[in-house]
Amino acid sequence: MIAMPVTFRYVTAESPPAPYVLVSVGRPDGTTLLLDVPAKVDCGADRTVFPTQLATQLKLEEVERREFEGLGGQRVTMSIFHVLLTIRGCSAVQVAVAGNDSEPHILIGRDVLNLFRIVLDGPNAKLEIG
Repeated sequence: MIAMPVTFRYVTAESPPAPYVLVSVGRPDGTTLLLDVPAKVDCGADRTVFPTQLATQLKLEEVERREFEGLGGQRVTMSIFHVLLTIRGCSAVQVAVAGNDSEPHILIGRDVLNLFRIVLDGPNAKLEIG
């Protein structure tokens, strides 16, 4: 059975408007689940990034620390956590996310986005994923 694509509206409170999806996140064993958490779609990010406070709330265990290169070549070391992540209407995926103290939202990077077909429709302020 082929899943139907799910449509999300851009968040217009940001300038310029930005594509967000709703995700459920939890521990890899499926326990301690948070539902309908807003997550920004970031096609420029290699990896999915989590606010560290969410990792703490889910009682996730750090599995390692890795160095990443950010904007302007700045290097930063972040904790890596394994999570079960489900974009509303899509299949659940297990992913290693980087924890960041200064990130206010989950950023969905290409490590997750490349698992799905995605259409960003800027003029109509909507995103389709499936």
